[in-house]
Amino acid sequence: MIIIDITVLNKARELFFRLFDKRIRFTDATTMAVMQQENIEKITTFDSRFKGMFEVLSG
Repeated sequence: MIIIDITVLNKARELFFRLFDKRIRFTDATTMAVMQQENIEKITTFDSRFKGMFEVLSG
């Protein structure tokens, strides 16, 4: 389990507004913030919003 603390929320808010033109959801921005914090570089998803930011393993 990963705790979403104020640091992650602030990073998610920053990503959300910076990537607003890509129409990401705040939950996507939160996932991205956690991935950056935990040095996770790959994701398995069908959500095309992650392509180009992380290595997408399927989808």
